[in-house]
Amino acid sequence: MKKQTFILIITFLITITSFCKNNSDKAMEYNSIIASDLNLLTEIEKEISLKDGPELDIAIEKFKKQVPESRQKIEKLGSFENDDSIQKAALEICNFYQEVIDGKWSDKGQKVIQDKDAELDDKLLKVQMEFAKKYKFEIKK
Repeated sequence: MKKQTFILIITFLITITSFCKNNSDKAMEYNSIIASDLNLLTEIEKEISLKDGPELDIAIEKFKKQVPESRQKIEKLGSFENDDSIQKAALEICNFYQEVIDGKWSDKGQKVIQDKDAELDDKLLKVQMEFAKKYKFEIKK
């Protein structure tokens, strides 16, 4: 009887450990998907700052196309186990970019826009760090 109880406990512990690892891996993958889309937007944003003339126009059009695509992908991804903190922070960034595209920030100076962008990025990073801690994985900066 003791042997069966011991085996049952070990099996239970292995199952729990396996679940935690898989859950951690899934959380890490979830974060990576969102980060990948936002990194794509950041890369296009950098292109815009480095280009001029026709190349600038192409980069801007690329950004205008990518923002709603990234937003849709992040929305479709949904929350992770009812935790929508990363999704909300990422969508805030997408919404901000869309507002910039739509001209809602055109009366603001470049510094104000950059500060808002940095504020949203910092917020996302904080949320990601909390998420990583909760689901036991590491985010490398």
